[in-house]
Amino acid sequence: MFTFPIVGQKIQLPEIFFLLLAPFILRYYRALVHHIQFLGPAIFLLLLPSLVHLSSCFLYPTQAAFLELGGSVYLALLALIFSWWFTVEHRPIHNLATISSVAIFLSFAISILSIISIWVPIGHGIDLVFPKQFPVLGIIHRVEGFSITPNMQASILLVFLCLFLSTTTNNRSHQKWLFFSLGAFSLILTGSKVLITAFFSFLIACSTWLVSRLGWPPNLFRILGIAGIILYMSFLHLPCMTDGQYQQLESAAYLQGNQTYRPFSGVTCRASTYTLLKEKAVGFFLTHPVSGIGSGQFTKGIRQQQHIGAYPASAPVYAPHSIYFGILAENGLIGAFLLLIWIILWMRTMTRVSFHRDQHPILDALRLILLFFLLEGMAMDVMNHRGLWVVAGITIGVIMYGSETADPVEPGKKTFTGTIDPGHPSKLSFHKDR
Repeated sequence: MFTFPIVGQKIQLPEIFFLLLAPFILRYYRALVHHIQFLGPAIFLLLLPSLVHLSSCFLYPTQAAFLELGGSVYLALLALIFSWWFTVEHRPIHNLATISSVAIFLSFAISILSIISIWVPIGHGIDLVFPKQFPVLGIIHRVEGFSITPNMQASILLVFLCLFLSTTTNNRSHQKWLFFSLGAFSLILTGSKVLITAFFSFLIACSTWLVSRLGWPPNLFRILGIAGIILYMSFLHLPCMTDGQYQQLESAAYLQGNQTYRPFSGVTCRASTYTLLKEKAVGFFLTHPVSGIGSGQFTKGIRQQQHIGAYPASAPVYAPHSIYFGILAENGLIGAFLLLIWIILWMRTMTRVSFHRDQHPILDALRLILLFFLLEGMAMDVMNHRGLWVVAGITIGVIMYGSETADPVEPGKKTFTGTIDPGHPSKLSFHKDR
C-alpha cells in the first residue's frame, strides 16, 4: 500500500495504471460520448454519489471534500468504461470470463508476493500485509495487496470470482476449477469478514438455485440468510465471548464501549469500535442534520472528539464503517436522500431487466454482488470500493446488451432491452418495453 502527499492512501496501483492508460482511453472519447447519449436515466446511477460530494464541496469547500469528489468521479468513469466495453464487444460474456480469470490470477500472484514481503520487504513504505490481533489465534498477517484494506482486496476479488463462475457455467474443465481454487485461496489469505456477508448474501439471493438443487422449502434459505446477517451484525457491534477472548480483544483496541454485560457466567459482552463509530456518526448528524459535517470530515471530527476526551484515546481513528451512518454524518439528510434514490434505482433496474436465457447466470451473479455490497455497507464503507463500480458498469452494459428476443416476462412488467447494430457495434438502441 502506497502513501502519497495530499492524497494519502487514496491512490494505489490500480489508480496509477488508470492514469497511465488515460491517454489511450481518450482516443475513444467520441465513442464514450456516443455511449453516454444512450445511457439515458442509467447515467444517474453513476453520477448520484458524485452529486453528494459536489453538494458538500459547495457547502464545505475543503481539500477532503474535493478529494472525495475526485474519487467518486474516477469510480464513475471506471464504471462508464466497463459499461461501454460490454456493449461494443462482440463476445462480451466470453471476454468477461477471460478478464475475470486474469484478475483472479493477478490477485493470487499479489497474495504470494504479500506473503513473501512478511520476511523480505519489497520497498520502504509499501505494506502488503496487515497484522491483526485475533482471539485464540493471536496475530495474523492478512493480505491487503495494493488495496487500502484487506476487506477491499477481498471485495474486488469476490466480484471477479462471482463473474468468472457465472460466465463459465457450462465449462467443466480442470482449468476452471484451478482458477476457482486460486481465487478461493487468495480470499482466505485476506482473512476478511466480507466472506461471512457473502455467504449469507448467497443464501438470500440464490435461494431459488439452491432449492432446485436440494429440494428444500423455498423460503428456508432466505430465512437462514436474513437470520445469519442479523446475528453476524449483532456480534460485530456487541460481541460476546469468554473472559480470555474478551481480554485479547480489549488489548487489541477492538472493544471500546463503557458498558459491559455478563449474560452467563464466564461470558462477557461489550460494545465494539463499530458501535462507538456509529454513535459518533449519529452525534455528528444530530449536530448538522441537513448537510452533515462535510465529505471526508468524519476522521477529523473523531480526532477532535479524542482531543476533548469524548472518544477513547486508545481507540483507532477509523472512517464510520457504514455507508448509511457515514453519509448521515458527513452529508446529512441531503446525502441520505440521494443515497436512497441511488439504492431504489439500482433495485428497480435489477428486478426489471430481461435477458437471453444464456445470460441468466451473470444476472444472478450481479444481483448477488449488489446485495452483498448493500448488506456489507452496514459495517464497511463500500461506496469507495472499486469492485462495486466494476459491477455497476458491467450491470449497465449487460442491460444495454440485452436483446429484444429476451425471455417472456409477466404481463405489465417493465423490462429494459437493447439491440446492437452489427455494422456499427458502438451504435445501440435502448428503450423501455411495456
